[in-house]
Amino acid sequence: MGDLGRRQPRTQGGLPAEDLCLHLLFLAQATQAAGAVPVLMTLPPVPGIPRSDLRKAALLTMELAYSLGLPVIDAYSAAKGKP
Repeated sequence: MGDLGRRQPRTQGGLPAEDLCLHLLFLAQATQAAGAVPVLMTLPPVPGIPRSDLRKAALLTMELAYSLGLPVIDAYSAAKGKP
């Protein structure tokens, strides 16, 4: 509750980056439970969303993929530096 005054980074659907990561965790675990291998992907730059918010979401997504031993497609870093 200490972050009430702090703006939470938001992703494409208006979802805070931390909440996006929790949704990805659920989906990844459900996919694994069904016997498939999920592949996570970071968000590329999206108009209207600050790059700092996308960066945080990308870092959390990559951390989640690493912790679960899953492959990750890093669209954020691949597009970095492109107009």
